[in-house]
Amino acid sequence: MSEEKRDNRTLFTGRAEHYDAARPAYAEALLDRLYAAHGFSAHAAVADVGAGTGIFSEQLARRGSTVYAVEPNADMRAVCRGRLRGYPNAACVAGDAAATGLPDGSVDIVTAAQAFHWFDPAAFAAECARISRTGVTVIVYNMHESDGIYAALNERTARFFPADAPSRRSAVAREAAIVAFFGGDCTVEEAAHPLRQDCAAFLANQLSRSYAPRRGEAGYEAYIACLTRFFKEHAAADGLLDLPNRSVAYIGRVRPNGGDL
Repeated sequence: MSEEKRDNRTLFTGRAEHYDAARPAYAEALLDRLYAAHGFSAHAAVADVGAGTGIFSEQLARRGSTVYAVEPNADMRAVCRGRLRGYPNAACVAGDAAATGLPDGSVDIVTAAQAFHWFDPAAFAAECARISRTGVTVIVYNMHESDGIYAALNERTARFFPADAPSRRSAVAREAAIVAFFGGDCTVEEAAHPLRQDCAAFLANQLSRSYAPRRGEAGYEAYIACLTRFFKEHAAADGLLDLPNRSVAYIGRVRPNGGDL
């Protein structure tokens, strides 16, 4: 597909349903640690920035926190609104990492789940410092290992993605960027969160990626065929694909220049 740079705010337009159906939630064991030791509680107000379809936002809302799910993409926000409809303690907000639209000092904690790589770090740090009473910021990812089956998948599908696509960045590089955002001073919590997917879920997950070819675009049919072959080659005897995964949270405090308080 074309390597022309796209607007990050529109990359997920038309992908929200795939994203919501196929992207995993985060390990409940990780949330247990956040609520036990890092200031999360039923009394805390949380801005979940880059909330997407509200997967992490819902996990926070389910535990009683007041949640503002901040998302710039209208398609993603519409699905998020539907996901959070049953939670009176949660609301969807049109905004982004540099301008959430939330009042000064209105939340206790800022989170970003599977979204930090889209942000301008300095602008996000300034917004965290503006809206958070504490400066506490938590960056969360479902992390894939950089070797094994994911390396094989990335090698097989690399030709379908531009060089700057997030799916082609290593977990090591992503972690280094997060640690740098916190000025080298952050706490890391993680929990194993292995995934098992059938072929339909595997395809939907891959199609939810921001730069994946869309139906009707050049390369779409070839991409689907490539993924289907890969699944058949690596699936277990029960027809499911085992994907190693861990949910990781990086917890720190920020000031406008991205350093620690």
